[in-house]
Amino acid sequence: KAQLELKLGRNVEVNKKKNFKYNNGKRQCKNNIDPLQDVDGHLTNRDMDKAEVFNVFLASVFNTDAGPRGSQCPEMKNHDYENYQLPVDPELMQNLLLQLNPYKSMGPVWIHLRILSELADVIVKSVSMPFEPCWASGEVPADWKLDNVVPVFKKGKKEDPGNYRSVSLTSVSGKIMEKIILGGIEKHLKDNPVIGHSQHGFLRGKFCLSNLISFYDKVTHLADQRKPVDVIFLDFSKAFNTVSHRSFW
Repeated sequence: KAQLELKLGRNVEVNKKKNFKYNNGKRQCKNNIDPLQDVDGHLTNRDMDKAEVFNVFLASVFNTDAGPRGSQCPEMKNHDYENYQLPVDPELMQNLLLQLNPYKSMGPVWIHLRILSELADVIVKSVSMPFEPCWASGEVPADWKLDNVVPVFKKGKKEDPGNYRSVSLTSVSGKIMEKIILGGIEKHLKDNPVIGHSQHGFLRGKFCLSNLISFYDKVTHLADQRKPVDVIFLDFSKAFNTVSHRSFW
Protein backbone atom coordinates (compact mmCIF):
# COMPACT_ATOMS: atom_id res chain seq x y z
CA LYS A 1 0.00 0.00 0.00
CA ALA A 2 2.80 2.40 0.89
CA GLN A 3 4.61 1.63 -2.38
CA LEU A 4 1.38 2.19 -4.34
CA GLU A 5 0.77 5.58 -2.71
CA LEU A 6 4.40 6.56 -3.27
CA LYS A 7 4.12 5.61 -6.95
CA LEU A 8 0.88 7.57 -7.31
CA GLY A 9 2.52 10.60 -5.73
CA ARG A 10 5.50 10.46 -8.09
CA ASN A 11 3.28 10.13 -11.18
CA VAL A 12 0.61 12.64 -10.15
CA GLU A 13 1.60 15.07 -12.92
CA VAL A 14 1.49 12.33 -15.54
CA ASN A 15 -1.67 10.51 -14.45
CA LYS A 16 -3.82 12.79 -12.30
CA LYS A 17 -6.95 10.78 -13.05
CA LYS A 18 -5.60 7.64 -11.35
CA ASN A 19 -4.54 9.69 -8.32
CA PHE A 20 -8.00 11.27 -7.99
CA LYS A 21 -9.66 7.86 -8.36
CA TYR A 22 -7.56 6.41 -5.53
CA ASN A 23 -8.22 9.38 -3.23
CA ASN A 24 -11.95 9.36 -3.93
CA GLY A 25 -12.07 5.65 -3.11
CA LYS A 26 -10.67 6.42 0.35
CA ARG A 27 -13.25 9.11 1.10
CA GLN A 28 -16.17 8.18 3.34
CA CYS A 29 -18.44 10.69 1.62
CA LYS A 30 -18.99 9.76 -2.02
CA ASN A 31 -19.54 12.35 -4.74
CA ASN A 32 -23.05 11.25 -5.67
CA ILE A 33 -25.46 14.03 -6.61
CA ASP A 34 -27.80 14.87 -3.72
CA PRO A 35 -31.58 15.07 -4.27
CA LEU A 36 -32.41 18.02 -6.52
CA GLN A 37 -35.34 20.40 -6.46
CA ASP A 38 -37.29 20.62 -9.72
CA VAL A 39 -39.18 23.66 -11.05
CA ASP A 40 -42.25 22.68 -8.98
CA GLY A 41 -40.25 22.54 -5.75
CA HIS A 42 -40.29 18.75 -5.46
CA LEU A 43 -37.16 16.82 -4.53
CA THR A 44 -35.99 14.20 -7.01
CA ASN A 45 -34.00 11.11 -6.00
CA ARG A 46 -33.75 8.96 -9.13
CA ASP A 47 -30.72 9.53 -11.35
CA MET A 48 -32.90 9.91 -14.44
CA ASP A 49 -35.01 12.58 -12.73
CA LYS A 50 -31.89 14.43 -11.56
CA ALA A 51 -30.53 14.42 -15.09
CA GLU A 52 -33.81 15.88 -16.35
CA VAL A 53 -33.69 18.62 -13.67
CA PHE A 54 -30.19 19.60 -14.81
CA ASN A 55 -31.28 19.47 -18.44
CA VAL A 56 -34.23 21.80 -17.82
CA PHE A 57 -32.11 24.23 -15.82
CA LEU A 58 -29.22 24.38 -18.30
CA ALA A 59 -31.64 24.88 -21.18
CA SER A 60 -33.30 27.75 -19.28
CA VAL A 61 -30.06 29.71 -18.75
CA PHE A 62 -28.56 29.07 -22.18
CA ASN A 63 -28.82 32.17 -24.36
CA THR A 64 -30.33 31.57 -27.80
CA ASP A 65 -30.41 35.27 -28.68
CA ALA A 66 -28.64 35.89 -31.97
CA GLY A 67 -27.39 39.25 -30.70
CA PRO A 68 -26.84 42.36 -32.82
CA ARG A 69 -27.02 41.86 -36.54
CA GLY A 70 -23.93 42.50 -38.59
CA SER A 71 -20.26 42.50 -37.72
CA GLN A 72 -19.13 44.55 -34.72
CA CYS A 73 -15.59 44.85 -36.11
CA PRO A 74 -14.51 47.19 -38.91
CA GLU A 75 -14.27 45.41 -42.23
CA MET A 76 -10.71 44.84 -43.41
CA LYS A 77 -10.19 45.46 -47.09
CA ASN A 78 -7.88 43.68 -49.52
CA HIS A 79 -8.28 40.36 -47.70
CA ASP A 80 -9.56 37.36 -49.65
CA TYR A 81 -11.11 35.44 -46.75
CA GLU A 82 -13.30 33.32 -49.01
CA ASN A 83 -10.25 31.50 -50.40
CA TYR A 84 -8.41 31.21 -47.08
CA GLN A 85 -7.31 27.62 -46.55
CA LEU A 86 -7.36 25.84 -43.24
CA PRO A 87 -3.70 25.36 -42.19
CA VAL A 88 -3.81 21.56 -42.02
CA ASP A 89 -0.77 19.49 -42.89
CA PRO A 90 0.23 15.94 -41.88
CA GLU A 91 3.06 17.09 -39.62
CA LEU A 92 0.83 19.51 -37.70
CA MET A 93 -1.90 16.89 -37.34
CA GLN A 94 0.54 14.25 -36.13
CA ASN A 95 1.99 16.62 -33.53
CA LEU A 96 -1.50 17.42 -32.23
CA LEU A 97 -2.31 13.72 -31.94
CA LEU A 98 0.96 13.02 -30.13
CA GLN A 99 0.19 15.82 -27.65
CA LEU A 100 -3.07 14.16 -26.55
CA ASN A 101 -3.07 13.11 -22.90
CA PRO A 102 -3.94 9.37 -22.86
CA TYR A 103 -5.31 9.70 -19.33
CA LYS A 104 -7.98 12.27 -20.24
CA SER A 105 -11.61 11.36 -20.83
CA MET A 106 -12.61 9.90 -24.20
CA GLY A 107 -15.69 12.09 -24.54
CA PRO A 108 -18.94 11.04 -26.25
CA VAL A 109 -17.31 9.31 -29.26
CA TRP A 110 -15.66 6.56 -27.15
CA ILE A 111 -12.30 6.56 -28.91
CA HIS A 112 -9.51 6.16 -26.36
CA LEU A 113 -6.93 8.93 -26.54
CA ARG A 114 -4.09 6.43 -26.15
CA ILE A 115 -5.09 4.87 -29.48
CA LEU A 116 -5.09 8.25 -31.22
CA SER A 117 -1.75 9.19 -29.67
CA GLU A 118 0.22 5.98 -30.15
CA LEU A 119 -1.11 5.35 -33.68
CA ALA A 120 -0.73 8.98 -34.77
CA ASP A 121 1.52 8.21 -37.74
CA VAL A 122 -0.93 5.56 -39.02
CA ILE A 123 -4.27 7.33 -38.60
CA VAL A 124 -3.23 10.95 -39.18
CA LYS A 125 -4.59 11.01 -42.74
CA SER A 126 -7.93 9.44 -41.78
CA VAL A 127 -8.43 11.76 -38.81
CA SER A 128 -7.74 14.89 -40.88
CA MET A 129 -10.05 13.95 -43.77
CA PRO A 130 -13.20 15.72 -42.41
CA PHE A 131 -11.42 18.98 -41.57
CA GLU A 132 -11.21 20.55 -45.03
CA PRO A 133 -14.87 19.80 -45.94
CA CYS A 134 -15.98 21.17 -42.55
CA TRP A 135 -13.97 24.34 -43.11
CA ALA A 136 -15.32 24.81 -46.64
CA SER A 137 -18.97 24.18 -45.74
CA GLY A 138 -19.06 25.77 -42.29
CA GLU A 139 -20.71 22.62 -40.93
CA VAL A 140 -19.37 19.93 -38.60
CA PRO A 141 -20.48 16.31 -38.09
CA ALA A 142 -23.38 15.80 -35.70
CA ASP A 143 -21.16 13.67 -33.42
CA TRP A 144 -18.92 16.68 -32.81
CA LYS A 145 -21.88 18.55 -31.31
CA LEU A 146 -22.59 15.86 -28.71
CA ASP A 147 -21.28 16.55 -25.20
CA ASN A 148 -21.12 14.54 -22.01
CA VAL A 149 -22.18 17.16 -19.45
CA VAL A 150 -20.94 16.64 -15.89
CA PRO A 151 -22.40 18.83 -13.08
CA VAL A 152 -19.82 20.03 -10.55
CA PHE A 153 -21.05 21.51 -7.26
CA LYS A 154 -19.84 25.06 -6.51
CA LYS A 155 -21.42 26.39 -3.32
CA GLY A 156 -24.74 26.98 -1.60
CA LYS A 157 -27.60 24.52 -1.27
CA LYS A 158 -26.92 21.21 -2.98
CA GLU A 159 -30.58 20.70 -3.89
CA ASP A 160 -30.51 23.84 -6.07
CA PRO A 161 -29.41 22.92 -9.65
CA GLY A 162 -28.29 26.53 -10.11
CA ASN A 163 -25.43 25.93 -7.69
CA TYR A 164 -23.72 23.47 -10.04
CA ARG A 165 -21.28 24.29 -12.81
CA SER A 166 -21.56 22.27 -15.99
CA VAL A 167 -18.41 20.75 -17.49
CA SER A 168 -18.74 19.47 -21.07
CA LEU A 169 -16.66 16.63 -22.47
CA THR A 170 -16.65 17.10 -26.24
CA SER A 171 -15.40 15.18 -29.26
CA VAL A 172 -11.62 14.81 -29.54
CA SER A 173 -11.72 15.39 -33.31
CA GLY A 174 -13.67 18.59 -32.79
CA LYS A 175 -11.17 19.82 -30.21
CA ILE A 176 -8.27 19.08 -32.58
CA MET A 177 -9.92 21.18 -35.29
CA GLU A 178 -10.49 23.94 -32.72
CA LYS A 179 -6.76 23.95 -31.98
CA ILE A 180 -5.95 24.27 -35.68
CA ILE A 181 -8.36 27.19 -36.11
CA LEU A 182 -7.08 28.78 -32.90
CA GLY A 183 -3.52 28.57 -34.23
CA GLY A 184 -4.60 30.40 -37.39
CA ILE A 185 -6.39 33.08 -35.35
CA GLU A 186 -3.39 33.57 -33.06
CA LYS A 187 -1.10 33.93 -36.09
CA HIS A 188 -3.45 36.53 -37.57
CA LEU A 189 -3.54 38.46 -34.28
CA LYS A 190 0.24 38.34 -34.08
CA ASP A 191 0.75 39.56 -37.65
CA ASN A 192 -1.94 42.26 -37.42
CA PRO A 193 -2.22 44.64 -34.42
CA VAL A 194 -5.97 44.24 -33.93
CA ILE A 195 -6.04 43.63 -30.15
CA GLY A 196 -5.08 46.28 -27.61
CA HIS A 197 -2.54 45.80 -24.83
CA SER A 198 -5.33 45.95 -22.23
CA GLN A 199 -6.73 42.61 -23.43
CA HIS A 200 -5.62 39.79 -21.13
CA GLY A 201 -8.31 37.11 -21.49
CA PHE A 202 -7.93 34.24 -23.97
CA LEU A 203 -4.44 35.31 -25.06
CA ARG A 204 -1.34 33.14 -24.86
CA GLY A 205 1.00 34.38 -22.14
CA LYS A 206 -1.67 36.56 -20.51
CA PHE A 207 -4.10 35.62 -17.76
CA CYS A 208 -5.84 36.93 -14.64
CA LEU A 209 -2.54 37.52 -12.81
CA SER A 210 -1.08 39.68 -15.61
CA ASN A 211 -4.32 41.66 -15.68
CA LEU A 212 -4.20 42.25 -11.91
CA ILE A 213 -0.52 43.25 -12.00
CA SER A 214 -1.17 45.77 -14.78
CA PHE A 215 -4.19 47.15 -12.93
CA TYR A 216 -2.37 47.33 -9.59
CA ASP A 217 0.54 49.17 -11.23
CA LYS A 218 -1.78 51.87 -12.58
CA VAL A 219 -3.63 52.25 -9.28
CA THR A 220 -0.44 52.59 -7.22
CA HIS A 221 0.95 55.07 -9.77
CA LEU A 222 -2.14 57.28 -9.35
CA ALA A 223 -2.06 56.85 -5.57
CA ASP A 224 1.57 57.99 -5.48
CA GLN A 225 0.46 61.15 -7.28
CA ARG A 226 -2.31 61.61 -4.68
CA LYS A 227 -5.01 61.33 -7.31
CA PRO A 228 -8.39 59.76 -6.50
CA VAL A 229 -9.11 56.34 -7.95
CA ASP A 230 -12.57 54.84 -8.50
CA VAL A 231 -12.77 51.14 -9.32
CA ILE A 232 -15.84 49.31 -10.66
CA PHE A 233 -15.87 45.52 -10.81
CA LEU A 234 -18.36 43.75 -13.08
CA ASP A 235 -19.10 40.05 -12.92
CA PHE A 236 -21.40 38.17 -15.29
CA SER A 237 -23.44 35.43 -13.65
CA LYS A 238 -23.07 32.20 -15.65
CA ALA A 239 -21.32 34.19 -18.37
CA PHE A 240 -20.47 31.25 -20.61
CA ASN A 241 -24.14 30.27 -20.83
CA THR A 242 -25.87 33.66 -20.94
CA VAL A 243 -23.61 35.94 -23.01
CA SER A 244 -24.49 36.06 -26.70
CA HIS A 245 -21.54 34.74 -28.71
CA ARG A 246 -22.63 36.64 -31.81
CA SER A 247 -22.08 39.91 -29.91
CA PHE A 248 -18.34 39.19 -29.95
CA TRP A 249 -18.14 38.67 -33.72
